Amino acid sequence: MFEPVIAPIISSVGKPLAKSLIKSGLLLYERGRETAAELGEIFEDLVAEAKVEMEAAEPGASAGAVMATALAPGEEAMPRADAA
Repeated sequence: MFEPVIAPIISSVGKPLAKSLIKSGLLLYERGRETAAELGEIFEDLVAEAKVEMEAAEPGASAGAVMATALAPGEEAMPRADAA
């Protein structure tokens, strides 16, 4: 009985609402992609820095010596179990 009156109203409201939701989803997706790309670049930079530090260490240096160069000032490396 009310279908001829209600259907046009629902469709006139529903279509713009659906388009608005789709636009919001697309914006969120793009922001997520940008954030993921930035995090990937940061990770690649960290890996490159670690490689440079490893290459800068003496060729015969132990892993502990390489780790010691990566520590922040004031930090100490964990003692080895066989260093007793």
